[in-house]
Amino acid sequence: MPKPRNLFVLIDANALIHRAYHAIPHLTTKDGTPVNACYGFTMTLLSALKELNPTYIAAAFDLPQPTFRHKEFKNYKAQRKKADDELIAQIPLTKKILQALNIPIYEQAGLEADDIIGITTQSIKQQKIPVIIVTGDMDALQLVNDNTKVFTLRRGLKDTIIYNPKTVKQRYGFPPKHLIDYKALRGDPSDNIPGVPGIGEKTATTLIKKFKTIEELYSFLEKNPDTDRVKPRVKNLLTEYKDAAFLSKKLVTIITDQPLKDFKIPDCIVSEYDQQKAVDLFQKLEFKSLIPRLPKSHQPIKETLFDSNVRAGSPRPSAIKGKKYITISTIDELKNLIPKLKNGFTFDTETSALDLYDHTTLVGISISIKPNEAYYLPLKHRTGDPCGRPRAGARPAPTTGNLPFAKTIALLKPIFADHKIPKTGHNLKFDIQAMALAGIQVNGIEFDTMLASYLIQPSSTSSHKLDHLAFNYLGHHMIPITALIGEGKDQISFEQVPIEPASIYSCEDADITLILKEKLNTELKENKLHEIFEKIEMPLVPILTHMEQSGIILDQKYLVKFNQKITTKINQLTKKIHQSAGQDFNIASTQQLAGILFDQLNLDRAKVKKTKTGLSTAAAELEKLKLDHPIISLIQQFRLLTKLK
Repeated sequence: MPKPRNLFVLIDANALIHRAYHAIPHLTTKDGTPVNACYGFTMTLLSALKELNPTYIAAAFDLPQPTFRHKEFKNYKAQRKKADDELIAQIPLTKKILQALNIPIYEQAGLEADDIIGITTQSIKQQKIPVIIVTGDMDALQLVNDNTKVFTLRRGLKDTIIYNPKTVKQRYGFPPKHLIDYKALRGDPSDNIPGVPGIGEKTATTLIKKFKTIEELYSFLEKNPDTDRVKPRVKNLLTEYKDAAFLSKKLVTIITDQPLKDFKIPDCIVSEYDQQKAVDLFQKLEFKSLIPRLPKSHQPIKETLFDSNVRAGSPRPSAIKGKKYITISTIDELKNLIPKLKNGFTFDTETSALDLYDHTTLVGISISIKPNEAYYLPLKHRTGDPCGRPRAGARPAPTTGNLPFAKTIALLKPIFADHKIPKTGHNLKFDIQAMALAGIQVNGIEFDTMLASYLIQPSSTSSHKLDHLAFNYLGHHMIPITALIGEGKDQISFEQVPIEPASIYSCEDADITLILKEKLNTELKENKLHEIFEKIEMPLVPILTHMEQSGIILDQKYLVKFNQKITTKINQLTKKIHQSAGQDFNIASTQQLAGILFDQLNLDRAKVKKTKTGLSTAAAELEKLKLDHPIISLIQQFRLLTKLK
């Protein structure tokens, strides 16, 4: 990691929180705590830390008390509805994240977050330290100068841009310092700042380019009342709303000349933080994907939480501390293991592909009978180079170390077929079908951790995948499959993975599933769901598995005829739609359809929502226009039939 730059990063926390809340759909932890705003804020924060790599950092927050702006103008932000309770509840969570990362927080009664940032930029400028403001609020652009830049979001949370004096001028046509004059004329509906009614962006831009400030503009008008440099209508508006213009300028101007108590630049030096504390907090908030993005720290963290075997860029899993993972490499070792399985076990399968009915092979089986201990049975691994790839120009051959396939299957069949021996797994439907590839029937299935998770949290926005459950329940970051097989065009099959890393990976799956079983079983009982799980959910597993294995019978002749009937109707509807529109166009193209409806047929634009690409033609929006034109009903029928086809 490069050395930190001599740079001060200021975080406009409230602006980022609000932006994230509206950019990310409803997201909760398994206990129902809303975290979408907090998650989005953290994403942006970590991205900024990585990209900017500052020497100093601080975050600014609003306080609920009124500011001078409320006193000067009672309608300041009056049109804004009260923030959602779910958003407000997440502000303390973002503060906890900043505290966990040892980032100082500044807030002061009577000041908004951007005022705090404005004041601190002046203090920092005196020390000749470059500043970057991280915000989702374009008001901060007025602070841009040779020493201060703004890192902001264009769309969503990933499309970012850094503004300097040149890029601000490119966007607006004038330097950053004149943005306050521009807003004094144009106003700002988001803050209920009036500006000069009747003057929009285009006129305001033209006036600022000509006169730079509203003081110069009004001075010119007083000295030249008959001027033709300003249109008569605009001149009348400026005269009528002069007081509003100067009030608006005062309201939009970010404070830079007031004292900020307790602010000291040395307190903001990026320093060591307790990474374990941050990991624990991220685990609680279920921010699993963000843990690898935490800044590096010299503070040790639990190896079971984030071992070197799963760090980004790690080519191969290594042995996991505190775990006893054993590869069974001989039939005698397998015979010694089998008696230990009589009281029940957890198992997991590894296959050459996820599509079990496309020449897929059962590559290996992992088994766990007690926590932190598991066994791997390699069956069909094939020779490759050290990275697990087949030798060029050669078909991979079975590697040494595999168990004798026929003898192994013969020994396993009675154990897996025994109804009296309870078996546990994660997504057992897959594993049962994978075992069937080798002719092994699985009976006695007792517990499926994926099903248990779903039953406990049926509406959870979190994944029910094993690695997510391991992180959320155990704080354990599992080995990713990509650490073994790679990604993209270089991805290999699991059968090409050498036995040693494959064993560690698969044993971990079986081991974690067994540990999770106890956690989830307790929750099922606490939530009085155990009876439903045992009597309804689990008995359905073999039934659904059999259905997937057997498939269904299709009446192909009927479907062919039905398709022909639908196609004829679609063609008829297409002609009617084109006639109604007065021209041919691609009905399936939302952009072309919007052009026909709102430009060609002049349907009411105000009735439908706007999207990033223009006016929406979604089903719910078309329903609002149903009575306005007969083409809408035809389009609805067309969509229904094309979807059915």
